Amino acid sequence: YSTKLIRQFLTVLVAPGGAGKSTYILAVAMAMATGKPLLGEHVHKRSKVWLLNLEDPMEELDRRIAAMMIQHSLTRAELDGWLFIHSGRDERLIMTQMSDDGYSITYPHKKSITDIMIEHEIGVIIVDPFIKSNAGLEENSNPHMDAAATAWTEVAQAANAASVVVHHTRKGAVSDIEAARGAKSLTDACRVGMTLSAMAQADAEAMGIKPEDSSRYIRVDDAKMNMAPKAEGATWFHMVSCNLGNATPEYPRGDNVAALEAWQAPSPWDGLPMNRVVEILERVVEGPDTGEQYTTAQTGPDKSRWIGALLISLGGRTGAQAKIVLRDWAANGVIVEGSYKSPGQRKTRLGVTVNAAKLEEFRKAASFPPNARD
Repeated sequence: YSTKLIRQFLTVLVAPGGAGKSTYILAVAMAMATGKPLLGEHVHKRSKVWLLNLEDPMEELDRRIAAMMIQHSLTRAELDGWLFIHSGRDERLIMTQMSDDGYSITYPHKKSITDIMIEHEIGVIIVDPFIKSNAGLEENSNPHMDAAATAWTEVAQAANAASVVVHHTRKGAVSDIEAARGAKSLTDACRVGMTLSAMAQADAEAMGIKPEDSSRYIRVDDAKMNMAPKAEGATWFHMVSCNLGNATPEYPRGDNVAALEAWQAPSPWDGLPMNRVVEILERVVEGPDTGEQYTTAQTGPDKSRWIGALLISLGGRTGAQAKIVLRDWAANGVIVEGSYKSPGQRKTRLGVTVNAAKLEEFRKAASFPPNARD
């Protein structure tokens, strides 16, 4: 599945509580089971999927499946024989357990799980949450967590399948795989590590999302990186509320359950035509006053020199979007920062000039002749 699920290897998904990790992993399971890219991620081979949800009742899991089926127009026939669900509320499943002597670890259900995987040719097994499959093990113990991770890897190896475990993060921001709760040996043992997190308020502002709607958007990142990629380059998903159509006279509204869909983050350039870009850059050339230059810095007593103010007033960008545009312009050599002699201040100040060749390219692209604004 994309570059996230690989046969004979372990994948770890870490996320804070309530962020939508169970909704995401169910959507991945249904994409694998149907062979359809429900989340816009490539399904290399349709596979049977066994989802072991160890904390939710089967009725709740059925509701989530129904919401995804409604959202993506799936039929029962597409899932029958391909998607298998186990609820830990119905029967406890234990992969690793501390023995009575307090030293050795036993594996109560490892053989039976492996045998079922092989017999039914199941290609993906998902454990949500990972910690519920362990009994008596110390989450902060590297030897204990390594043993638990190794057990799920060995299941993947024996069944020629992909194993996926869902794990919680510590409190605080989710930046990389080190955010995983407990001992580091769990994330060290995985071939693929992913983090899932809700949209941050700063990202919502940059993308023009209302603050009250930001929790409906989640991002999934390759956590085997030192730092998460910029928000505009992350993989985003949108949680949609689906009505299950189960209204009754006593319950007239029926149930509304979250389903997941792919979502493309808007670019800070969306809706900014080239002729407006040229107009803004020409204002930068003119400067805020005779002999003065604009600046990329939004600090100091004179904020009227900030180029971002032009992007906000003339380009309709938010403050966060303006900062991204300025960063791109500087990186691509459209604007160049340097020092100049201020006639008003009678001292050297930092200012910005516009690359004349780049500006001429933009004029041609926009069919925007020089001095047209005059």
